[in-house]
Amino acid sequence: MFKYLPPDSVVYHSQKLKFKGLDKVFQQINELVSKYIAGFSINPDSAGNIENLLSGTSISLKDRPNLYVCVQNNHNEKTSGIFHTGRYSPFLVPVYDYLIEGTGDKISENLLFASGLFSPGEIRQLNRVTSKVNVILKSFFERREILLVEWMLKFRIQGQKIQMIPEFNPLTLKLLNPGSPDLLNFAYTKSLNFKKYSFFILEAIYHND
Repeated sequence: MFKYLPPDSVVYHSQKLKFKGLDKVFQQINELVSKYIAGFSINPDSAGNIENLLSGTSISLKDRPNLYVCVQNNHNEKTSGIFHTGRYSPFLVPVYDYLIEGTGDKISENLLFASGLFSPGEIRQLNRVTSKVNVILKSFFERREILLVEWMLKFRIQGQKIQMIPEFNPLTLKLLNPGSPDLLNFAYTKSLNFKKYSFFILEAIYHND
């Protein structure tokens, strides 16, 4: 889905986006959001040991890829057309999909479990952690009158340990300023728009409550 080309470029859905200082902006956003979330003491392993259902498969624990939990809080262009609702209108509950790092397509929870890579217990734990972070981030941005439309949270599972990997940036955070929807609508179409969108996120985070 996306790929970093240090120091100042990324590729997002085959679209190369570039501006001077991109790395620094990404780093600032990630550090600020991660620091804020850390203040809530969310521990992915708080539920204790997690069951694994890998016995009898050819997949070993050490071979498991990193996983993104993708959260959609509001309708996008596709779903608004399906359900005949306004673009960016809120869902009643968040919608969860999953993205295996290094691949380009989101997959469902059933397909993720059917692959044998992750057990139901692990998926439930990932969802619980993601749900808590979603509430925290939605509240954070709503106080700034900004909608957290979609975002992704990255995890690494090693043995029976779940690790949350901070990777918050303009590619993993889709934020909507209701007064300027084009900031998001055209954010990934060309480098200049991406730069404006990136600084919009940075300024929103720096905004005082």
